[in-house]
Amino acid sequence: MTGEFLEKLQQITPEEQRILSGEKTIEKEIYMEENSNVIDATKLLEAGKLIQVRTHTRFIHFPEHTHNYVEMIYMCSGSTHHVINGEDVILKQGELLILNQNAVQEIYPAGEGDVAVNFIILPEFFDYGLKMMETDAASEQQKFIIQVLSYVEEHYKSGELTELAEELRFDIYWLSKEIRKRTGKTYTDLVQAKRLSQAAYLLRTTAMNVMDISMAVGYDNISYFHRIFQKKYGMTPRRYRISE
Repeated sequence: MTGEFLEKLQQITPEEQRILSGEKTIEKEIYMEENSNVIDATKLLEAGKLIQVRTHTRFIHFPEHTHNYVEMIYMCSGSTHHVINGEDVILKQGELLILNQNAVQEIYPAGEGDVAVNFIILPEFFDYGLKMMETDAASEQQKFIIQVLSYVEEHYKSGELTELAEELRFDIYWLSKEIRKRTGKTYTDLVQAKRLSQAAYLLRTTAMNVMDISMAVGYDNISYFHRIFQKKYGMTPRRYRISE
């Protein structure tokens, strides 16, 4: 890690500045609901994303909590003191800590030089990638699939196959055939699967209305969105929300 990048990560955030100015406890509204001790992914992830990276907040004690997501913590410099399921863990520079959704975590205050980054990851991130890779074990093929899936993950709302072909420097017709050959799905199939998966996630976790969700995942035609959603999940979006 370059010194310049580490210097950027060490910069005091507005939240940390409030702590240094006298805040004694974490601002719960940033992380969780008022009467909960579960840190909520919807509070920390940008809408539509399955993974988010943020710096660990220093200078304050995080009381016992769990997460409704998978968390990875990478220690860039210094160290942090955690209590995981009742056991003390000192995370040192260069080390990585991975916590599942059931882990009970407590974190003691970190100093200015104790810089860590947190990866907030929804379980769907792993499911989606592994499903596409399970039929293809060769490392060259895995790299290709990861490139395609990463593009779909980031650009599912409006990304075109022509843009992916330009980014990977492949002929568009060859790329279209290879995607079908290696994943068993067309590029359009992959995009639609991601859009519908994201729509289902938004129905489960937000109060957005169905039309807004349709637009948010890339469908301007709400009738078409209803039709393909019902085909995949066997029920309308509204019924899906109620059933969850």
